[in-house]
Formats: sequence, structure tokens, C-alpha cells
Amino acid sequence: MKLRRDLSGAKVARRLARHYGYRVTRSRGSHMAVTLTAGGEQHQVTVLRHRFKRWMTARVFELACEQAGAP
Repeated sequence: MKLRRDLSGAKVARRLARHYGYRVTRSRGSHMAVTLTAGGEQHQVTVLRHRFKRWMTARVFELACEQAGAP
């Protein structure tokens, strides 16, 4: 899936939820934790709510997709 590189953290979290099954498990201040539970294991990614720099958005999304088992 292609991802625009200027998304806010909230939009990144929504896309992770929609496409890979992550859910927002905690939100405090300018950070939120999104968690994927699969096969009895959990993978958590911390996402900043504000706008990312271009490289940050892409890297956070790539890491989360790798952990979700996306091709």
C-alpha cells in the first residue's frame, strides 16, 4: 500500500487500524500507542499525533507493516 509521506500521526494510526488490524490502546499528550494482537502476541507502535517529517511517517509505517506480516 502506498502511503503519503506528509500524514499526521492520527491518520497513520487510522490507516494501520483499517488495513492491518491495529487498534489505539493508549493515548496521552501528543503520543498514542497502537497495538496489533496476532497469534497470542502483541506488537505495539508509538505514534506521535502531530505532523511527521516525511521520513518519520514512512519509517513508522514500514516497521508496523513488517511486524503485521505485510508483503
